[in-house]
Amino acid sequence: MHWLVREILGRTTRRITRIWFRRFETATTRCRDVQHRVLFEKLKRNQTSDFGREHRFDQIHSIADFRKHVPVTDYSYFEPYIDRVKRGEVAAMFGPKTKLHMFATTSGTTATPKFIPVTHEFLKEYRFGWMLWGIRTYDMHDAIYRLKVMQLSGDWQQSFTEAEIPCGSISGLTMQSQCRIVRERYCVPSDLMKIQDANAKYYAALRFSLPWSVGMATAANPSTLINLAKLGDAEQENLLRDLSDGTLSADFDIPPAVRKRVEPLAKQRHPERVRELERVISETGHFYPKDYWPELQVVSNWTGGSMGAYLRRYPQYWGGIPVRDIGLIASEGRMTIPVEDGTRAGVLDLMHQFFEFIPEDEIDSENPTVLEAHELNEGERYYVLLTTSSGLYRYNIHDLVRCVGYYHS
Repeated sequence: MHWLVREILGRTTRRITRIWFRRFETATTRCRDVQHRVLFEKLKRNQTSDFGREHRFDQIHSIADFRKHVPVTDYSYFEPYIDRVKRGEVAAMFGPKTKLHMFATTSGTTATPKFIPVTHEFLKEYRFGWMLWGIRTYDMHDAIYRLKVMQLSGDWQQSFTEAEIPCGSISGLTMQSQCRIVRERYCVPSDLMKIQDANAKYYAALRFSLPWSVGMATAANPSTLINLAKLGDAEQENLLRDLSDGTLSADFDIPPAVRKRVEPLAKQRHPERVRELERVISETGHFYPKDYWPELQVVSNWTGGSMGAYLRRYPQYWGGIPVRDIGLIASEGRMTIPVEDGTRAGVLDLMHQFFEFIPEDEIDSENPTVLEAHELNEGERYYVLLTTSSGLYRYNIHDLVRCVGYYHS
């Protein structure tokens, strides 16, 4: 009966999410109008904030007005306002009804950490972007619907501001806030995100994932999945012993509080799975994901920039399965949603962020050309400016992108 309920709920969820993806498809046919609506909703929401009053949000009625009152910016421009929000002065950047969940921390291209406010609206948009990505990924690899997902994420409570606001990884908060039905699809307990030691996290993730048939493995950086696979091979004896005995090895630096919460989940023994894994080792001479998860459908992570060096090693550990880019995404916001395997390209997340672009050769100009998404030229390169629900406006994230074509408009 439990299986039947899950199957019915799964089919219902798929129907609903496909309706949501059709909304996204419709939005891509009228990019300009959707982008303008997104911008003015954000400006209106924070019009009464100190930042909004100082930049005359109440007088912005057009894109030209927006560019007149708000300059192209970087993190240093927002830092004084963000410092106030860290002290609990939410009105420095946001309207009176804004709920602040955390700060996403990132070092980016500088040595000094950046603190990106994660409001309720920003979190909702961030999660929706991931859902759009997931819908297309699952529909292209529909066997994943009956398999498990192994996903690694960070801790959203690594530290706290003086106002006791959490700081850390937004991916951790996203995982923590998933509903129970969604959580059941994942085999890595959310408590493991609090493990700071990389090897300990890899080991624990494998310990709780090996009993299952995994259909997709996800991490931001492909080096994570390479290192996880290598550690699994090196620790095969420990892993098989833990699966056989219903234990979690004491050889790794797992915080006591985390160990206390997850050890009850490890008590179940898996003798049949252990025998199956022993056969894998006997037949292959190693212990790699491509062998112990033969039903694996897709691996997902960044594929652009310098990631190619790691991706070339994937066949050895993960086999010849498709690799799906997770999109151009940062603590500051999601920029693209890939809709195909094997490409770094993705469709702009036009329903959630407002995008502007500066041609590559004009980035140092005092008065550069600034374009909207529907104005780009195929084949040309641009720097991206973001306006988001995290209180960033015309924010130069210093990412250089190339327009490879159009998806509708």
